[in-house]
Amino acid sequence: MRAWLFRILHNQYVSQMRRAARQGTAVDWSEYEPTLTCAPGQIEHLESRDLVRALASLPEKQRTAVLMIGLAKGDYHEVASACKVPVGTIRSRLSRGRKNLSALMSVAPLEPHIANRCARENRLKSRRHHCVELRR
Repeated sequence: MRAWLFRILHNQYVSQMRRAARQGTAVDWSEYEPTLTCAPGQIEHLESRDLVRALASLPEKQRTAVLMIGLAKGDYHEVASACKVPVGTIRSRLSRGRKNLSALMSVAPLEPHIANRCARENRLKSRRHHCVELRR
């Protein structure tokens, strides 16, 4: 009787192993999903390529102003002295360069009422800042 029970248990074990080999191992996706996927990098690559092309198509003086002020975080006075032009010229070149760059990158401009509101808010902030400095 004992040999007969061991033979039944052995056959059950062998059947389970064969079944598991046929079915494969079940894996819970929630455990491994973060390691199996990665964020796509194509969009950033295309945007940076388009930005380089747009910068290259800007006139030299505008490109210099945009790069020195925007990328190098230069001060208007430092950039003006480096380019040997007045500060107003640098500001004008930067403004035109940014406008051309946004047009080349197909960035939609602000709607007029939003742009006017932003300009009004900036003027009010600068007045408040000026008034605070005068009080000191």
